[in-house]
Amino acid sequence: MTIGSGACNRPVSEPAAHKTAVGPAADQAATAPKAPGQSAAKVNLGTVDDTPIPLAWMQARLRQSEPDLSKDEAVAIALLAAAADIICLREFKVLGLEANPGESPQGAVDRLLAGTWPATPACRVDPADLKLAYLGQPGKWRHPTSLTLWEVQLACCDDCDTRQTCEAGLADAAKLLHSRLKKALPPPLAVTQAALADSPAVAAHVPAFERTVASASGPIKPKMMRYTAFARELAFRKLAFRRADPRVEQATLPLPIGGLTEPIPTGTGWTIAMVVGHEPPLAGGLSSPKTRRALRAHVCAEQAVGQRAAYRERMLSKSILKWDKAEIARLFGDGVVALLPTPRRRPRPVVPH
Repeated sequence: MTIGSGACNRPVSEPAAHKTAVGPAADQAATAPKAPGQSAAKVNLGTVDDTPIPLAWMQARLRQSEPDLSKDEAVAIALLAAAADIICLREFKVLGLEANPGESPQGAVDRLLAGTWPATPACRVDPADLKLAYLGQPGKWRHPTSLTLWEVQLACCDDCDTRQTCEAGLADAAKLLHSRLKKALPPPLAVTQAALADSPAVAAHVPAFERTVASASGPIKPKMMRYTAFARELAFRKLAFRRADPRVEQATLPLPIGGLTEPIPTGTGWTIAMVVGHEPPLAGGLSSPKTRRALRAHVCAEQAVGQRAAYRERMLSKSILKWDKAEIARLFGDGVVALLPTPRRRPRPVVPH
C-alpha cells in the first residue's frame, strides 16, 4: 500500500479532547535513535520546497496518530503531516498570521486553519445530509440517559487455591483502593452533564484514575474498564443498549462529572466507578428539533474539518518533497520508506530556441 498526499490529514483532524491510546508507534518515535550530540529539533527527515522537515515536527504529529494504524503507517502519515504543517505556516505568514509566543508549530497550524474554516452551524446543510449523519450513528442521536464510566473491579479467581483467603481481604482491598483514588483525584466538577468528547474530566480526572489503578499493588489485581452504559428508561425498553449493573447505575446517576462512587458490592466482588460523561436521553429522532440542531452542528463541524484537510492536501500536492531515505530507514526502518509517496520532480526549464 502506498500512502498518498491526502493521507497527511489523518493524524491532524480535529484534536480529540482525550485519547486513552495512540498506539506503540508514538512511544517508539519519542525515543527514536539520534546521532550522538543531536536533538530531535536538529535531525531532519527530508525537505519540502527546500525547507527541512524536522524530526521533532514529525514526532508531534505522530503523538496524535490513530491507534488502529500500524507503526509504519503512523510514521509515514506523520511525516506527510509535518511537511504540510511547514507549508501551511509559510502560506499563513504571507497573510501576516504567525504562531503566538510559546505556541507549538502544530498548535499554530491547527488554530489558524480552524480560524479560516470555523465549525459554524450557519453552514449549508441539505436534509439528506442530516439523514445520512443520523443513520451513520443512530445510537448517538436516539438513546436513553448515557453514562460513560471509568470503572475498576476487584474480584477473586473462580478456582484458585487462595480464593477463600482472597475473599476475606477483598472488601479491605476495595476500601484501600477507594481511599487512594479519593486522594489522587481532583474534586468533582460543578458539571452534571457532558458528552465524553467535551467532558472536562478527561484532562485531569482520567489520568489520575488510570495512574492510581495501574500503581495498585498487592495480591488482588484490580481490573479497569472504560465503557458507556445506558439507564433503563421505559421509552427505550424495546431497544438494545448496553446496561450497567443496576447497583452501579443507581450509584453513578446522581454524581457530577468526575464524581467517584463508594465501593459497590457485586455478584463477583467489588467495583468503584468514576463518571466521565453523562448525557440526557434523546427520544425524538429526526423529528426532534433538538436532535436536528445537534445533527446540523455535527455536519457543519465535519464539513469544516474536510475543508481544512482539503487545503492541506492541496498545498502538499503542489510542493516538492525530498525524503532523506537513509535517515528515515535508520530511525524507523525500511517499511516506512516503502510507504512514502514518490516525490514529484521539478519540471526541467525549457530553453527557447
